[in-house]
Amino acid sequence: MDPDKVALLFPDLPESADPDDKEERASLLSDALGLDDDAPAEEIFRLMVEEAIASQIADDEPPEVWATAQRLSSLGLDRTEVLRNLRMTLLPVMESALVDGKKFDRDRYVAALARLPMPDGVAIEEAMVSVVRARRALAMDEMEKLVAEQLGFDVEEEPWQTLIDRVTDRVIDDDGPLALMAPDVVVEPASLTAGIVLTHRVHEFEHSVGSIPAGVDLAGFTRCPVPLHTSEGDEVWPFSAAPADLHRAWKVRDGWLDRYAPGTLLAVQIDGDVVSFEVVDDEPVMEPDLVSALRAVYDREVDEPGLPVSAEDLVYGMLVDDPKVFSVPRLPLGEIIEAAGLELNGGWTAHEQAVWDHHETARRRHRVIDRLDEFDIVKEALSVLEAFDTGADDPDTLKAVLKKLRDPELVACVADEMLGFVDAEGMAEDTLAFAHRLVDVARPTESGPAHWLAAVAFERLGEVSRAEEELELAVRTDPVFLPAIDRLAWYRSDRGNAVEAVRLWRRLGVGLEDNIDLRIVESYARPKVVKLGRNEQCWCGSGRKFKVCHIDRAEAASLEDRITWFLRKPVAYLERRGGHVIGDVHRLAAIRAEESGSDIDDYVNDPLNLDILLNEGGWFRRFLSDRGPLLPDDEAILGTAWAFVERTVYEIAESRPGEGLTLKDLRTGDSVDVKERTFSRDGKPGQLICARVVPVGESYQLVGAPIRVRPGRETELVQILDVGDADELVEFVARDERPLSMVTRESEPLIECRRVFAIDDPGAARSVLDELYEARDEGVWVEMHELAPDDSILRASLYLDDGRITVETHSVKRLERVTAALVAELPTLKIVSTSKRPLMPGQAPRPPRHIAASAPDSEMLDPSNLDPSALEEFREQILDRFERRWCDEPVPALAGLTPRQAAADPTRRENLERLLADFTRMDEGIPEDRLSFTMRPDRLRELLRLDR
Repeated sequence: MDPDKVALLFPDLPESADPDDKEERASLLSDALGLDDDAPAEEIFRLMVEEAIASQIADDEPPEVWATAQRLSSLGLDRTEVLRNLRMTLLPVMESALVDGKKFDRDRYVAALARLPMPDGVAIEEAMVSVVRARRALAMDEMEKLVAEQLGFDVEEEPWQTLIDRVTDRVIDDDGPLALMAPDVVVEPASLTAGIVLTHRVHEFEHSVGSIPAGVDLAGFTRCPVPLHTSEGDEVWPFSAAPADLHRAWKVRDGWLDRYAPGTLLAVQIDGDVVSFEVVDDEPVMEPDLVSALRAVYDREVDEPGLPVSAEDLVYGMLVDDPKVFSVPRLPLGEIIEAAGLELNGGWTAHEQAVWDHHETARRRHRVIDRLDEFDIVKEALSVLEAFDTGADDPDTLKAVLKKLRDPELVACVADEMLGFVDAEGMAEDTLAFAHRLVDVARPTESGPAHWLAAVAFERLGEVSRAEEELELAVRTDPVFLPAIDRLAWYRSDRGNAVEAVRLWRRLGVGLEDNIDLRIVESYARPKVVKLGRNEQCWCGSGRKFKVCHIDRAEAASLEDRITWFLRKPVAYLERRGGHVIGDVHRLAAIRAEESGSDIDDYVNDPLNLDILLNEGGWFRRFLSDRGPLLPDDEAILGTAWAFVERTVYEIAESRPGEGLTLKDLRTGDSVDVKERTFSRDGKPGQLICARVVPVGESYQLVGAPIRVRPGRETELVQILDVGDADELVEFVARDERPLSMVTRESEPLIECRRVFAIDDPGAARSVLDELYEARDEGVWVEMHELAPDDSILRASLYLDDGRITVETHSVKRLERVTAALVAELPTLKIVSTSKRPLMPGQAPRPPRHIAASAPDSEMLDPSNLDPSALEEFREQILDRFERRWCDEPVPALAGLTPRQAAADPTRRENLERLLADFTRMDEGIPEDRLSFTMRPDRLRELLRLDR
C-alpha cells in the first residue's frame, strides 16, 4: 500500500503488520476503535464503515475516495478530520443499501465526495446558535435551512442531512445551547434570558441548608454558566436531590442566607457568572395579564403531547411572546403558576390529574422498555401492570398474569413498578393484596410467582419473618421457580446458614464467577474440620465431650473470620431491597457521573458510593432494622457498634505492607493500629485518607473503600464529615477524582486549538489582521498579553496563506475570543475545520510553528527538536522557571497562601510538606515515555529554605 495511504489509515502501524491484507486490516481497525466481542451494534456498524473506507483507499476503487482524501489534506485538514468527512459521506449511502435493500449508489457517493469538505459539528452548532439568537425564536426547519445557506450546503443532500440532524439533536438536548418549544420552535436560552429579573421568596428552611430552590422561581436560569459567584465572591453551584434534574437548587455557603428574614422577596439577576440578590422593598401585585400570558404559554405547550410543562419552558415561552416581561421584579414564578390554576410538582406544572397520569404512564412505559428491551416481553409486562392497576380479580385474567410472571426478568421489573420507587404509602399493601388474589387462583405447583410477590411486599412492610414463610412456601410448592430459590438463599445467608444458602444458590445453575454471593458464602460452607479426640471437650464451649456434641461437624467460623461475609450483607440489601434505595443509588451515581463526564451506570455499583450511601445515607441503620432479626446475634451486636462509627480523615503514620497501618486521626490526634493487607501495600507515610476504622474483636479494621485525600483538601473534607451529608461527600469525592489538568498562566485549561477559516478577500483579511494583531513575519500575526510589567505571554498565532486564515491557541477561551473578533470584522468567514487536543500533566504542547524552541515568549517550549544530550538541560530550564514562579503564587491547597508564606508560618508548614510530598506521587503516575514537567520537592524545599 502507498505509504501516504498507510499514514492516513494507520498512523501507528506495527512493523509486522500487513495493511494490504484485508483480514489484518479489519483487525487493526477493530483494535484502533477499542472494540471487543460485546461491542454494541452501532460500534460494529462504525467498524464496517471504517473497513469499507480503508478498502476503497487501498484498492483505489472508486478512485475519487483517495483523491478526495488528498484534496482535504491539502486544505489543511488533519487525518482525523479527513476520515470524519469520508465516514460521514459513506454512512448514509451504506445505510440506504443495507437497511432499505437498495443497490449501492456509486454516483450519489461520488457526487457527495465532490461536495466535501463539510463544516464540522462545532461550525454547524455555532451557526445554529447565531441564527436563532438573531431571531429570538425560529421554526426548526427554518433554522436548518438558514444554517445550510450560511455554510453553503444543501440540507436535503447527503452527507449534510445526516450531519445537521445529529447536531440538531445535540444542541436541543437538556444541556445544549438551544431549547425546543411547541410547536417545533427553537430558542436560545442564553440570549433570551439575558438581563431578566426573577424573584424568590426566602423560606426559613433554606437558612438551615444554605440553598435556594431554583427549579421553579429561578427556572429561567437553569442553563446559566457554572459555577456562579455572588457579587461578594461566594461560590454558588447547582445541585439536586433527583438524578433526572441536576439543576434544581443553588448551593451557597452555610449562613449566607441568614441576612434575609423568612418571607423576604429577593430579585435575582445574572451578569456573566455573577449572580446578584437584591431585596424587593415594594411588594409587586398579582397582574391578571401576566397570569393570562403564562397560562397561554402553558396551553400551547401542553396541547399536543398532553404532558406536564416545565417551569423553564414557561419562562422561555413568556419571553418569546414579550421580551420585556421579566425586565422588572414580578411576583415569584411559583405564585404566578398557582394563580393560573396550575399545580406544581417539582419543576413541572399541570392543570389536571389526567396530565400527571399520562406523564406517569409514559415514564413507566419508558422504564419498562429500557429494562426489558424485547418488545414481546415489554408488552406482557405492561399487560400485567394494567391488571394490577385496575384491581383485576377475574380468575382467567389472574391465571394469565401468573403465567407471564414466571419470566424472572419480567417479574422483577413489574414488582418494582407495583411497589414504587419512593416507598409511597399503600403500595406494598396493594401489591400484597394482588399477590394473595394470585395465590387463590394458582395451582400449588405453579404458585411460586404469587408467593414470591407476597414475600417482596412483606419485606417492604418490614415483616421479614412473614416474607421468609412465603419464600419457603414458594420453593416447596413450586421448586423450579428460580427467583424464589434465589431470594430464599439470600435469607439463609443473612441468617448465617452458609450450607443451606450455597445449596439453594447452586440450584440456579450458576458458577462462582457469576454470583458474588455464592462466591463469598461458599468458603464458609466448607470450614476446616476440628481434629479433636473423641473424649476431649468440644470446641464449641458446651463443656460436653466432642463425641456427643459436634463430632463430624465443622467448626463454625469466628466473627472475625466472617467479616467479609458480614460486609457483603448490607450491600446485598441495597441491591435487592428496591423502592427508595434505587433513587438514592442513582442520585449519588449521577453526582459522580456529572463531575467525571461518565455514564451513570459506571457508578451504580461503585463500592465507594454504596459505602457512603450505607453510612452517611443512613441505609446501614435501615439494614439493621429490616434484616436485623435474621442476623446471628454476634453480627447484630457488631453492626450496632459499627453504626456509631463516623468516617474521618487519617494521616498514615506507619505502613506495614501486607499487615497493617498506624493511622493518626486529624480530628482528635489519636493514633490507632489497623489490620489491613491490601491498602497497606500502597499506602505511604504522610498520605491522607478518609475512612472508617471499626472494632473487630480485639483489633481494628478499615471498612468500605478508603478515600485518598489531596493535601490542602482535608479541612474542607472534615467540615463535610461533621455535617454527614451523603450528597456533599460524594460531590467532594467526585471533584477530587477529576484528573489533574494543565492550565495556562491565566488559569485556563491547556488545550491545543487550531481553527481554519476560508476567506473570499485576502486583502481585506490582511487589513483586519494588521489592525487587530501584531505582525511578526510575512503572513504571521500574534496576540500578546501583558500579565505584569515585563511579563508578557503569547495568546494566539494567526497565519494568512492560500485563501485561509489559520488560528492556533493554547486554550478554547482564546480561540473563541479570536474567532469572535474575526467574524465581527469579516462576516463572510467560513469555518473549514476545528481541532482541539487536551494536554495531560507532563505532556508539552507543540509551540506555534513560527516560534523556535528557544523563543522566550512561548508558554511551553517544544523538546521534540532537541537531541538527547540537550533534553535534560531543556527540562531543567523549564522546571526552574516554573518552580521559582510557584513559590510566590497563591495556592488553593494552602488556603490561598503562597508557598513562601506557608513555609514561614509554623501552623501551615505541615500542610506545605504534605503538598510537596504529593508532587513525588504525581510524578510516579506519568508514563516513562513522556517528558515529565512535575515540580521537584527537594528543589522546592531548597528554594523555600525548608531544608534549613
